[in-house]
Amino acid sequence: MQAISSGDLRARSLAWLWGGNPFYIASAACILVGLFQVLTPIYDKPELAYEKFFSLVSLQAYSLMLLGVTLLILQWKNVVDDAVALTVLISLFVVGSAAGLDTIASGNPGPTLLFAFAGLVLSTTTVWGLHARVVGRFAPLALAGLGGLLLWSLAMPTLLGRAIAAEALDPDLVGRWLAGWLATLVAGGLLVAEAWRTPAGLPREADAGLPFLRTAAMRWIVAGIILAATIVHQLSLAWSFGLPIRQSDLFAGVVLACALTLEVLRAHRIHGELQDLGVALVPLLLAMVIIPSGDLSFTVFAPLHTGDGSTPMAFWPGMVAVLNILCHPPAVLLGFALYLASAAIHGKRPHLGYAAAAVGLLGVVTFGVHPLFMKGETNELNLRAGVACVVAGLIAVAAVRRGFRCRSSPASGSPVGRWRSPASARSS
Repeated sequence: MQAISSGDLRARSLAWLWGGNPFYIASAACILVGLFQVLTPIYDKPELAYEKFFSLVSLQAYSLMLLGVTLLILQWKNVVDDAVALTVLISLFVVGSAAGLDTIASGNPGPTLLFAFAGLVLSTTTVWGLHARVVGRFAPLALAGLGGLLLWSLAMPTLLGRAIAAEALDPDLVGRWLAGWLATLVAGGLLVAEAWRTPAGLPREADAGLPFLRTAAMRWIVAGIILAATIVHQLSLAWSFGLPIRQSDLFAGVVLACALTLEVLRAHRIHGELQDLGVALVPLLLAMVIIPSGDLSFTVFAPLHTGDGSTPMAFWPGMVAVLNILCHPPAVLLGFALYLASAAIHGKRPHLGYAAAAVGLLGVVTFGVHPLFMKGETNELNLRAGVACVVAGLIAVAAVRRGFRCRSSPASGSPVGRWRSPASARSS
């Protein structure tokens, strides 16, 4: 089976996403710019509060209109190229409608609940329309993961808004946000599990002869957009409600997205060792930025407590231990290293084993880098040692991977001292 080159994939993807009619993209851009111009001043001008409701209605109506136009052009003229661009916009706006709840949740818990219910009906209708009429049928695990992502995107503004109305303390708000973040990661994990269990090459064989709109690749694009948009929405929630969320709290979401990308590339036989390693090393590079910055979560190894010393309601028994892992970048790196090692064996991609070694090494060396464990100088020493070990490890990995050897004899006519791989040496 012929592999898809990364350059060919990028060129074809741009053509598909742009579609035959660029006015779809222009329309969505105008809607977003208009909403931004309306919603941004609202945070500073309470007298414009009612404008938020009109904007939210407009956002949900536009999402429903996108789905209607997509179904119309497919049923009427079967214009699949235009439908690709529209489907991407639908995936963005279905999460954008949930993000619009952030603007009304803090002072209007009752209306927020009603809008959340309307958004749930809209999201269910949209995903089911894509599933049944547009992109083809999602696998059960993927459908459950998408449902979980959209459900928590709608539920979180409502829960935080009701907590503010009840005058909850900041630790309780952070606890509720972390509980929703954990649920989001679980839903995203279902997408990774579905991609993991897909045999390599099966999607391309099953989709032979189908337009791109109805292939598994398009369904994974939709799932990836919804996952990425949900992660961004969780970050915007923290900003909207003024929660002291740290960079390390969101690190697990980036790792989850990288794992999903690697599994989708494997399932579709999109080859390229450099491409795989580039995705696999994104968490390592990001950790090298987050850990030195000291922007580490205060939830790690120190459960939050309210003013009277009681534990916030969002922290049920066992949840603190889970959050300690998910909010500590070195712990997440170790988990990702285990995934990369298993992917190297399960997916027959040995080059990911080298990435697993580098990622795991940084996780082990920097595991104790936290203000609760060590003070500034010791943390700095640990971090420098970790970076030095990882850089040395990557150099060693590159040398082993390339396997260059110096040829000492010019028997084959090539210059003395020419570098070549072990496979070339054995064949000669």
